[in-house]
Amino acid sequence: MSQLVSQQEQVKTVRDLIERSKKQIQMALPRHMNADRMGRIAMTSIMRDPRLLECTPQSLIGAIIQSAQLGLEPDDLRGMAYLIPFRNNKRGTVEVQLLPGYKGLMDLARRSAKVSAIEADVVHTEDTFSYRKGTEQFLHHVKSEKADPGGIKCVYALARYNNGQCQFVVLTPQDVEKIRKSSRAGEEGPWVTHFDEMAKKTALRQLCKLLPSSSELQTAVALDEMAEAGVPQNLEVFSDRMGETSTASPGNGEKRTKLDALAEKMRGKETERRDPVNKDDAGVSAPSERKSENNPTTRPAESQTAPQEEKPPPPKKAAKGKAVAKSAGGEGTEPREEKFDPKETALALIRSATRKDFHDVRATVLKMIKEIKGAQNLLDVTNALNARQIEIFK
Repeated sequence: MSQLVSQQEQVKTVRDLIERSKKQIQMALPRHMNADRMGRIAMTSIMRDPRLLECTPQSLIGAIIQSAQLGLEPDDLRGMAYLIPFRNNKRGTVEVQLLPGYKGLMDLARRSAKVSAIEADVVHTEDTFSYRKGTEQFLHHVKSEKADPGGIKCVYALARYNNGQCQFVVLTPQDVEKIRKSSRAGEEGPWVTHFDEMAKKTALRQLCKLLPSSSELQTAVALDEMAEAGVPQNLEVFSDRMGETSTASPGNGEKRTKLDALAEKMRGKETERRDPVNKDDAGVSAPSERKSENNPTTRPAESQTAPQEEKPPPPKKAAKGKAVAKSAGGEGTEPREEKFDPKETALALIRSATRKDFHDVRATVLKMIKEIKGAQNLLDVTNALNARQIEIFK
């Protein structure tokens, strides 16, 4: 009984968090989709798999926002995308991963202006099937009308371009089985409940690497490969950005949930680092600076030489001396005028990351990513981080 009550409380808490995140979800969604529907679909998936309630709230909301950015609904019945619990042994936490389905990959591929049609299918032993690679390539498939079409013979994915040419990939059952065994979720989830769809998606994923693709398709393929390889997707970066704008401030009358407190605790160190900067910006040190200007005995060593420069110096030296005095006073110093681009800095760190220091680089980038402005810039950095992680650990 107590377990049932606890689960009901978790469901209510997650539902409240999704409700509070609708504004951010809507910002990530394409115009033809809405946050209310996305929230209902996500809650339906959670109710079908209660293990998702045990996942960190940041990764759950991050997966929903990432799904929204791709324009894929996380509905396991439609096969567009799946929400999968993933145990991160390094962090000792359970996180949500977004697993694009084969229909989701097909939908993203169709958005390309160069692709006119795309499909994936399973060939059974009773089907009529033949294909040829090379300059005169073709693929011919006629499904059997028998009640029992037999076992799986192969699986393929085919795309046709606007100029009439086509591209396809054919995988044998051995190829699919090898990929399934290498998958961390090969013994559970969609590989068990929707094997044919996962087999088609495996072929489709190989095909998508050959197609002229958009950033959304590249992201979906990267997320899929990371989920299959058991590599963390770092989707919490999306919820961290969401949390900074949606967390209720003290005294505004909004009810705070347990997940809000957890998110605030995780952001605590970031707030502590920002406070000293805010104090300087607010002018707290200004009185001591004015006192130093009026009392020569309290001036820094550089400032004590100022009276010797009060005689009419050459114009250039006067300008230079004035700049030095301004720097000594702590106002308008050159380092504060230098422009810092967090996106370019993060991308440079990601490019220089190695297997040995990748986790340290990732932690640094996740802190810097809070300062990146713009949804597209944020997506560029997270895509680069995911791609580098796959490249290093594959």
